[in-house]
Amino acid sequence: MESHIRASNTLEGKSWESLILGHICQLWRQIALSTPELWNTIRLTSRGGLEPACINAFLSRAASLSLSISVDALNVDPVVLHAALNTIIPHSRNWAHLSIIGTAEIMRTFQVIHQQLPVLQSLKLDVEPPIFDDTFGTMFQHAPRLRQAHLYGFGLQRPPSREILSWTPNLVDLILGGVDLVDLPPLPHLQSIIFAHTNLSIQTDILSRLRAPIRRVKMVVASDLAPFTPPMAHPSSLVELSVDIISNGFVASPAIGCLAVLSSVRTLKITAHDYNPSSTNFSLHPLILRLLEDTRFLPALESLTIVLLEDSSGIHTPLDSRTLSDMLDVRGLRNFEFLSRRQIPDLDGKPTEFKAKGMQIHMKTVPELKFDYRRPEF
Repeated sequence: MESHIRASNTLEGKSWESLILGHICQLWRQIALSTPELWNTIRLTSRGGLEPACINAFLSRAASLSLSISVDALNVDPVVLHAALNTIIPHSRNWAHLSIIGTAEIMRTFQVIHQQLPVLQSLKLDVEPPIFDDTFGTMFQHAPRLRQAHLYGFGLQRPPSREILSWTPNLVDLILGGVDLVDLPPLPHLQSIIFAHTNLSIQTDILSRLRAPIRRVKMVVASDLAPFTPPMAHPSSLVELSVDIISNGFVASPAIGCLAVLSSVRTLKITAHDYNPSSTNFSLHPLILRLLEDTRFLPALESLTIVLLEDSSGIHTPLDSRTLSDMLDVRGLRNFEFLSRRQIPDLDGKPTEFKAKGMQIHMKTVPELKFDYRRPEF
């Protein structure tokens, strides 16, 4: 799912860029008009792209290429939106990527699509409650190529969420955000699951029910970080783990120790938030020290990323630069990235030495470092 999200972000302005190219000169216009790849991304938003004539022009110039459809229905006149959707829906058999943001009401328009998504590969639904009917998921009943799904919103609307997933048994990548969904259907091919802004107990329950050998997980944990380790049926299958920490205290050694069972993890990313200025903040020291002193702890680790998002008014316990330097020297990681709003440790020229050994190392203080905790990124 993540790769498609990155592609979508890149393509957001593609529709308008295609039009701009046609105004540079006559030659560029001819090239633009005869290049279908410039026209197969259609975005319907309050900022434009809703005119049926414009949509038909893009559809015509895209020729037989598969289509990427993005609909942001927020703040759009319902009459105008309905006309735009009625223009693109007859072409659903060519949809490869579909993204819908809006209220649940918009889904009623899409329910006429039944077994007409033969090439759909990725789906994003960021839908607000409250209205769904029992046939909501049937629009995805025949989408044999669907491998990536991002479901955000829904709240307590468990039946629609489950209905969608029950019709998409071939999913490989799944992103869940704000979905109170416990009754997960069997997903035997699932390899990656990312939780974005999802209740911890829901995350734990979903992971404990999955029987597929998951290779990639992102969790959101808080406070004492009790279930730091994903409760999975096949913990030895996990290769990549990202932990988004909402921290009001230190990461204690017992919590770090929970990672010891993850012997196959090669990539570990920790993003630490702190919304309480009076707290003791997040401390890396237990993790770095454990990595230094115990080579049996995360023995397969190759890549470590740390992102510290701490409020500058908090009481911060600095990371010992000597411990960090020694850990990097002993472990010989392939990649190490350290970003922080606060001043990061000075390793006294060691980064140059590590790079000479082939390590990719990136350490940077970014006082204005921003992070959207709703964004479903690994």
